[in-house]
Amino acid sequence: MDTSPAHITRFTIIFFPLLAVTLSGCAYFTETDDSPVNCPVADLPKNHPPFNSAAQKRLEQLIKRANNTSKDSPESTVFVRLNKQGTPLTGHNNAPGTVEFRTAPWSCVKDRRTGLTWESKTNDLSLHDKRWTYTWYEPTQISKDNYAGKTDGGKCPEGNICDTQAYVAAVNAKKLCGHEDWRLPNIFELHTLLNRKDNCPGTCTDKHYFPNTAKGGYWSSSPFEKFICYAWGVDFELGDASGAHKDTPLYIRLVRGEMSGSASNPENTHTGKK
Repeated sequence: MDTSPAHITRFTIIFFPLLAVTLSGCAYFTETDDSPVNCPVADLPKNHPPFNSAAQKRLEQLIKRANNTSKDSPESTVFVRLNKQGTPLTGHNNAPGTVEFRTAPWSCVKDRRTGLTWESKTNDLSLHDKRWTYTWYEPTQISKDNYAGKTDGGKCPEGNICDTQAYVAAVNAKKLCGHEDWRLPNIFELHTLLNRKDNCPGTCTDKHYFPNTAKGGYWSSSPFEKFICYAWGVDFELGDASGAHKDTPLYIRLVRGEMSGSASNPENTHTGKK
């Protein structure tokens, strides 16, 4: 049975397909009781939105602006490709599969709408390859009563630790595009990369700038506040924000910089707790 993130039967529209994972030691809080209980999939909510109203409004504005951008307008009005030193590649229009793309691909993409810079994924079995998956593990950003996630539970290059914290550390050690402040994006930031105009469902982002986007779920840094076994992510195959158990191997695309505009704080953009 293929249990990769892109090939597991989804059981509800709001949640990523879940792997058969061990849930021991993981709990969530009930509506009426703050004490943790076991975390059965069947008892999870089916209608929790990932954003509060202010964040949702800001997000809709950004997505509308992106989706209404004319195909005839200069590419630099939205995205800017960067080389491995972080220098803009002006007029760099090499398409995936061409000789130029194989010899001089871009390493990062700057989004002028948001001010964020994104990691580019590769198709070469390197550290940044689109195939690798990682479990959610972020022990530094959660309380002692929360669930930090699972270490080394994904599939990635030999010698690497396959969880979100380890991947961030590995990318920063290599100073991707000349920087070492790469991080996992929050759910609001990650959602801005969705483009439902041309390729969705399929690969719901701009394939000319993010050509190696895997079909499936990508982790954000935003955990559910109430259901502590779970964290938010974006499904770039179907084009929606969803949640998955932290032990689930999903894909990653890192980001750096701060979101321009309001409602950019991850603490204010997800509502896993009522």
